[in-house]
Amino acid sequence: MRKLNRDFDHYKTARNKVTAELKKSKFIYEKSLAENIKTNNKLFWKHVRSKTKTKGTVVDLQTTNGEMTKSDIRKGKCAQ
Repeated sequence: MRKLNRDFDHYKTARNKVTAELKKSKFIYEKSLAENIKTNNKLFWKHVRSKTKTKGTVVDLQTTNGEMTKSDIRKGKCAQ
């Protein structure tokens, strides 16, 4: 049991370091985009578009009588 706790503690430490580095790297990248917006605005807007994309499909839903919906109109009615 003791070894499992120690292994988990090592995992948590490594996970937290990686998460912190990712956040730091993302911050630095986005800061450089903002600083260089006047010289390279295409790169900035490419980044903005990549963060604002949504998924276009809705999964099939089950109606109250148990059948699965296929059309978007029926899916909308099921969700109400």
